[in-house]
Amino acid sequence: MAAKKTTSKKKHSAVPPQATAKPKAAEAVAATPAPAAVAVAKAPEAAKPATTAAATAVAEQPKPATTPVVAAAPAAVPVVDLSALVAALRGSDADAAREAAVELGRTKSAAAVDALAAALANADGYFHSVVRAAAAAALGEIGDARAVPALLAGVRDEMAEASAEAVRGLAAIGDAAAVPALVEVVENRHGFFLPVVRRAAVLALVKLGGPDAAAAVSAVAANTYEDNSVREAAGRNNG
Repeated sequence: MAAKKTTSKKKHSAVPPQATAKPKAAEAVAATPAPAAVAVAKAPEAAKPATTAAATAVAEQPKPATTPVVAAAPAAVPVVDLSALVAALRGSDADAAREAAVELGRTKSAAAVDALAAALANADGYFHSVVRAAAAAALGEIGDARAVPALLAGVRDEMAEASAEAVRGLAAIGDAAAVPALVEVVENRHGFFLPVVRRAAVLALVKLGGPDAAAAVSAVAANTYEDNSVREAAGRNNG
C-alpha cells in the first residue's frame, strides 16, 4: 500500500498580523533592493536558455541505427545422384531396384524418364514385376509426356500390379491420347484385364474426361453383370 502524503497542519490565519511601525529610514532602506541580490536573483533566468538549448540538442541527437535483421539462409537441397539410382535400378536385388525406382520418381527429374521407361518396357525380360510397377508409378509422378508410349505399352503388362500402375501413370500425366487404350481396358472384350486394372481405368477415364470416356464409364455403371468394384467406381463417378 502506498504511504499517505502528509500535509502541514499550518493554516492561513483569519486574523491578519498587527503591523509594526518602521522608521522612515528603515523603510527607505527596505524599499531599495540590493543590487547584488537582484543580480543573483536574475542570474538563473539568464541561464535558462542555455539549459533549454542543451535539452533540445540532446533530444535532437540522431538515434543509433537499428541493426537490420538478416533472414536465415534456406536449407541446402540435397543433390541426388541419378546415375547411382539408375545403376541400382538395374541391380540384381529386386527390392533395392524397386526402391531406386521410387526415389527416381521423387526427384521429378526428366533425366530419369528413359531409364524408368526401359524398366517398364522390360524388353529383355530382366525386371521383376514389382520393379516394373514402381517404374510405372515413378513415370506418373514425374509427369513427363515422353513417358506416355511406355505407359501405354505397360498397360498390357502380364502382371496386374504393373498394368494398374501404368494406367494410373497415364491418368497422372493427363494425356487425352490414352483414352482409347483405357476404354479398351474397361470394355475388356477379351477378358485379359483383371478387375483391379479395369477399376483403375475407370477412374482414369473419369479424370481425363471427354465423350468417349464418359460413354465407357456410363456403360459400366449401367451393366448389372459387371464386377462390383468396377461398377461401384463407375457409378460413384458417373455424371
